[in-house]
Amino acid sequence: MKRLLRIILLATIFQLLTQTSNIWATNIDSLEQRLKTTNLHPAEKISVLKDLSYELASIDLRKAIHYAQEGIKLAVKTKDR
Repeated sequence: MKRLLRIILLATIFQLLTQTSNIWATNIDSLEQRLKTTNLHPAEKISVLKDLSYELASIDLRKAIHYAQEGIKLAVKTKDR
């Protein structure tokens, strides 16, 4: 189980490091606002966390990794693989 999580985390980090895209702050803001929505289904929240992680990869890697880790934890907790 730990090995699987490490592989997923490393793959996510690798993907984040290799992505070079222009990021629009409004998209990040809207994703962060959506994340604050209280009635999000876990699968939707995982998707938003993944999108935030991707969007932030070239701007704030620490924050991107944080969102990726949150998504992984939620996926494991809800067994959404």
